Amino acid sequence: PLNFTVGETGECNTFIASDLPSTDGEHPSVNGKEAPSQIICSPFHSSTLHKAETYETVCTDAEAADETAISPTTAFEVGGTPRRWVVLLSFSFLTGLNSMMWITFAPVRVGAMAFYGVNEVYLDWLSMIFMAIYPIVFAPMSWYIESGSMALQRGLRICAVMNLAGAAIRLCSTMSGSYTVLFIGQSVTAIAQGFTLGAPPQISGIWFEEHEWGLATGIGVLANQVGPAVAYYLSPALVSNTTGDGMALLLLVELCAVAATAVLILVAVPEKPSRPPTCVASARLEAERTTFREYCQKLAKIQQSSDVVLLCVAYGLCVATLYAFETLLGELL
Repeated sequence: PLNFTVGETGECNTFIASDLPSTDGEHPSVNGKEAPSQIICSPFHSSTLHKAETYETVCTDAEAADETAISPTTAFEVGGTPRRWVVLLSFSFLTGLNSMMWITFAPVRVGAMAFYGVNEVYLDWLSMIFMAIYPIVFAPMSWYIESGSMALQRGLRICAVMNLAGAAIRLCSTMSGSYTVLFIGQSVTAIAQGFTLGAPPQISGIWFEEHEWGLATGIGVLANQVGPAVAYYLSPALVSNTTGDGMALLLLVELCAVAATAVLILVAVPEKPSRPPTCVASARLEAERTTFREYCQKLAKIQQSSDVVLLCVAYGLCVATLYAFETLLGELL
């Protein structure tokens, strides 16, 4: 463990390392204080440090350099826990089922139109409502879940409850064949997607070690695309594409799956890991929430970069093509 004593100002450049032998026999000076050469300092937020406090950590020196803040705790250790895979699996079911409900009716367009008595435009809006709502809910919901591990847990729980409510409303629509009730249910699930589409990087950063970030984020994103694939298999298997018979059974199956996932999210996703996976995550777990206005200002500042704009346009075109293709695939076939 590395023992650091915080200096009078609470800044990193006044850290004094104690009880650490030098590897090369020399002790370079840091603000007039002798410190072992392997100690690497970077500016920490002084608001989170208190003078005369000692912090003990098993972080490596390089990891310590990447930290942006240290939580006022006397000791902590880092490393991934087995629970991280349970959290990722739970999230994968959550986001996969949400995207499955998005595209439920596209594979059985004719049957759905016959069952609810609507034309193609109304049916397409069951899918397009997701794309219409997302730009509205993305910023506030992303701001919320990026406020720390507790906010992420609550965001996933809210999403699970909204998925469950939307699935229940959709099932109720089959009792009277009401398109209006169905559209309300679709709208509720469309709002819920705001918590899931931007969550994979946040889950990776809080729960996974640095070398696993790419894998964990990729699994979370891929799970969202598995949902439509399952829908294109399940919907035609349960619903007649001529009369719409079996619609109630399809929506009941989805409701049961969503209910099971909601229970899994509530039970299996704790507030935070028993220990942070990295030193950077230890700071992120206790991140100080910025205001929504500050968050929007940061987003606006990022958009001033031409590279970011080009990346957004390129990615937007890819996603738009994918979503349009998935929405109209049934008609194309």
